[in-house]
Amino acid sequence: MNDAGGRALIPILTVLGIALATALVPTTTGAMEPPALVRMTAQHAIQAPRSGAVLIAQAETSTIQPARAPAEKAEAVAQPQAAPAPVTIGRGTRVWTVVLATAILLLATLLLTGGQLASLIVGQDNRYSNSKFQMALWFAVLIVAYLSATILRWWTGGAGYLGDIAIPKYLLALSGASALTYGAAKGITNNKQAAALASGQPGKVPAAKPSFPSDLVHNDYNQPDLGDFQMIIITLLVVAVYLAQLFHFLGTLAPLHQWISLPDVDPALLAVFGLGQGAYLTKKYAGNAGES
Repeated sequence: MNDAGGRALIPILTVLGIALATALVPTTTGAMEPPALVRMTAQHAIQAPRSGAVLIAQAETSTIQPARAPAEKAEAVAQPQAAPAPVTIGRGTRVWTVVLATAILLLATLLLTGGQLASLIVGQDNRYSNSKFQMALWFAVLIVAYLSATILRWWTGGAGYLGDIAIPKYLLALSGASALTYGAAKGITNNKQAAALASGQPGKVPAAKPSFPSDLVHNDYNQPDLGDFQMIIITLLVVAVYLAQLFHFLGTLAPLHQWISLPDVDPALLAVFGLGQGAYLTKKYAGNAGES
């Protein structure tokens, strides 16, 4: 064998050595790099004289690549997903949603009361009751807010997004204060009426017919009452501000896969509302039967 033939056999023997070394390397569950000896041999083969055998060696070397571990593949596939963008609702859609929610509430109320809607806020003396009016008004606002949010979530995401609406703490506290005022006012009136009848004094004289809104700001003698007036004004103020907050809230819903919370009441308005309710109950407790 001459020198040229010997030099031509070097790359071929090198390839065979690489293949044999690779086959003898023990395999593991993870990926494994070729041994340093194999890398060095492959490098020497590439530096050999250019010939057809060298090209074969380069092709064989390129096929010896470590396999990717399953963990690396999982990391490549698992990519962080961006949070869904809020859903924007147009002004017209919000208006019709609030109107629809209000209509649903009115229809249910008419059906349950037999068409006597005013009977819910008229007292035993045949006058419009302040405590009943403020509780009924705030209850209606809370129900309309919940229904409106529910309708829009169903409209944008389907029936799977019904519910999952939380009531924040200040809104819940205001609703509780409204109901407490109604219960306390009714208890004060009944106790004073019973005490007056037991002592032989005249109690509350029923009115000929209810008068709205005069009954809400006048006492039983048709005189303007400061305690009634301030409670009604504060109640209307809180309702107006909250409805504005609700309309803005309905414009941008939270991502549908998350829980949402109704807009909360301003703590300052909650404090003013509580003071108004407290002043009304104090006036009612201190007044004479038939006057407050």
